[in-house]
Amino acid sequence: MLIIQRFILKEFFQYFGLVQAVIIILFVTIDYLTRIGRFMKVGMPLLHGLGYILLKVPYIVIMLMPACAILAAIVAFC
Repeated sequence: MLIIQRFILKEFFQYFGLVQAVIIILFVTIDYLTRIGRFMKVGMPLLHGLGYILLKVPYIVIMLMPACAILAAIVAFC
């Protein structure tokens, strides 16, 4: 593998991980804050509510992977 190919792959995966992490953190925060009223209404402990939201993370990762890949490619090649 050429040096430039390794460099581009390294940059791409760095940006891909960064974009993916930021989107997941935003999703978990926003989804938790929008559902906190429902959790409190039924008397669910807040940590159980957070666990419920965290179980949705694999689905969100799969759904957002194409968008994160495009954003990472744009940033890596700019």
